[in-house]
Amino acid sequence: MKSVRLDGYPTDLLCRVFNVSRSGFYAWQGRKPSRRAQEDAK
Repeated sequence: MKSVRLDGYPTDLLCRVFNVSRSGFYAWQGRKPSRRAQEDAK
């Protein structure tokens, strides 16, 4: 879902498309990358 460009898309629309709750979306959005994701980015 991070590959989706969030600019210009209403949060409620994105949540319906991906079948997630808004609270879950915001929790995911604010989460820091996992250790593996950080290592993969290097």
